[in-house]
Amino acid sequence: MKNQKGFTLIELLVVIAIIGIMSALVLASFSAAKSRSRDVKRISDLSNIQLALAGYFNRCGDYPAMASTSAGYPSDTGCPSGITLGTYIANIPTDPTNTGSFIYTYYADSGKDDYFLHATLENNNNPTNNSLSSVPSWYTPGVNCSQTTYDYCVGPK
Repeated sequence: MKNQKGFTLIELLVVIAIIGIMSALVLASFSAAKSRSRDVKRISDLSNIQLALAGYFNRCGDYPAMASTSAGYPSDTGCPSGITLGTYIANIPTDPTNTGSFIYTYYADSGKDDYFLHATLENNNNPTNNSLSSVPSWYTPGVNCSQTTYDYCVGPK
């Protein structure tokens, strides 16, 4: 018998299987990390909108009205001297996934002296800086801001 150097078919299949298992584990953890990073961006975006709304309130004396009767983006009507929310934030951020299931929503009371912002997270992170544990009493439709859900809500600072 000749002394041949090389790998047998079984050795090659075992190595390929091990590489496949390792790559599956890496891809699974990478996917979870991307999901968590999108949640961090959502929380950061709401904080930036909060700061813009605080500037608007300090200048105009009230918060912007909602753009429509349902939740949505703030409307820039009602502030004198051409001040708009865009004065304090160039672009209202959009959700990192840009899908209909994850959007930022703004709710203002009729007197425009209170508001809350809502985002849906992908992970149940229980963020400790969720400033609202429940929606304000002036808002009744079904948004849950409980820290035990995927909903994240903030109000005026």
